[in-house]
Amino acid sequence: MSIEKPLQPGLKMNINGQITAESDSFVNSIIGEGTTLHGDFDINGLLRIDGTFYGRVKTSGKVLVGKNGNAECEIYAGTVVIGGKVRGEIIALEKIILLSTGELIGNIKTPRLTIEEGVIFDGKCEIIDDTDKLEKIKKEYFEQEQPAPAYTYVRQAGTDYSEHTVSNPAEQAQKYSAHAEGSVSEKETQKVT
Repeated sequence: MSIEKPLQPGLKMNINGQITAESDSFVNSIIGEGTTLHGDFDINGLLRIDGTFYGRVKTSGKVLVGKNGNAECEIYAGTVVIGGKVRGEIIALEKIILLSTGELIGNIKTPRLTIEEGVIFDGKCEIIDDTDKLEKIKKEYFEQEQPAPAYTYVRQAGTDYSEHTVSNPAEQAQKYSAHAEGSVSEKETQKVT
């Protein structure tokens, strides 16, 4: 006789008995309060922004901007919930929710929009009620090919650091072979960007 324990919130069991995350309730990434991040996010699942973010977010899941969150970015997501400050373009395939503490300066496109009392919104809103237009937007913003990953190499020269980015895998291989031959400093490190 076996006793099964209930699953933790945010987890589900598939038909093969494997435990996986429920995409709607699982937070993949968090930009915490007091954190500033510049860059692009291409993720599956949910991103929560409680700190400061500059860049671009693309996910078929959700983006949540918390009450203390501040984002200057483009957001392409399934659902977007704004409780903090956002400046930039937002395109949501499902819905956008502006909470009473939210402030949005920018243009939005979505099939459904909810705005609570007290929101500050300065921009244009396009409600997409045409399924053909929604599919066109989905293909344009969500189904583009991903660029090859870039690798940043940092070489130590005394206390001065210089870096360059290599986005071509052939260049990466050449760097590794140069390192193996001893022509690159032993202090060279690689970090994925």
